[in-house]
Amino acid sequence: MKFPKFRFAFGGLKKPRLRSACGLDIGSHSVKWVEIRDSGKLELATWSVVPIKKDKSRESVIAAVKDALQTSGSVSRRVCSAIGGQSVIARYIDFPKMTLEELHSHLEVEADKYIPFNIKDVILDCQILEEKKEEGKVHVLVVAAKKDAVNHHISILKEAGLDPELLDVDTFAITNAFEHFLGTQSQARFHALLEIGAKMTNISILRGARSLFSRVIPIGGTDFTLAISEKLNLDKDAAEMLKCGGKKSQEELFGLIGSSLENLMGEVKLSFDYFENQYDKRVERIYLSGGSSRLPGLLNYIQKNFNVETLPWDPLEGITIPSDQIRSQLRGIKEGLTVAVGLALRSGT
Repeated sequence: MKFPKFRFAFGGLKKPRLRSACGLDIGSHSVKWVEIRDSGKLELATWSVVPIKKDKSRESVIAAVKDALQTSGSVSRRVCSAIGGQSVIARYIDFPKMTLEELHSHLEVEADKYIPFNIKDVILDCQILEEKKEEGKVHVLVVAAKKDAVNHHISILKEAGLDPELLDVDTFAITNAFEHFLGTQSQARFHALLEIGAKMTNISILRGARSLFSRVIPIGGTDFTLAISEKLNLDKDAAEMLKCGGKKSQEELFGLIGSSLENLMGEVKLSFDYFENQYDKRVERIYLSGGSSRLPGLLNYIQKNFNVETLPWDPLEGITIPSDQIRSQLRGIKEGLTVAVGLALRSGT
């Protein structure tokens, strides 16, 4: 199957060259569309969030993508999208000093030393993050994506009538959105981004806007819902409403989801520990995004557990919202647009 050049974004965000650029995030529960117009300043042009039917079939996903496009009102068909989860793996590796071209040649032969996939089944890309002159090495991010996942994703986009401009990785799309958010703020801090979705939590640790560590944890808001469902013998819809509806006190809610939340925080702690052992640096600030980050009390819970300043992150900060009505419509939704925003910022670069 022919598909557009597969490109990963590792930072170094460029301003979109197109007058408008579109990002499409196909999640496990919903499809998010964001179109950003560049007219000297960045402005939200169109957006939509459409749930995927419960059967999660291919046809349901395609239908949700079509609905997202129609609901948004966008006339564009060019889009940047992303894959992630277990179909993508990232490795941060030190290599002897070499050029990017030499790295690509080296990986074609030696990739099986670093990637636990059959090299014939993946698409590889890499980026030099920094040169360690004193050690005569380069620090490199190597990413592999399964071809089947890439082909499947692009076929969905095309069947929905879209023209895929490029394919990114959701973790790095989040980094792109954060780089825009960061702007002129201090570049020296070590930030952790926690994007808590329905089924996955993406972790990125950065120095300023430079990626130093990334990982996907297969725990998300759905696990909290299932925990409530099992403990209270409720169906999933009722458990989801209870989780989001605020009818339980924070103490009661956390008692119901305790084991799932502890599992997630345990995995986050392992990631932080690994990073700190590798770099001899400590995470100085945590930013929360993703639809499931809106769980009441979660921010304070994380800050208390890690003893690290923890802040909510609005991926649309710094992007002009055209009206108060749209700003109101986005309340409670914008946290889940992080990937789509990062993709729209990536599109056209």
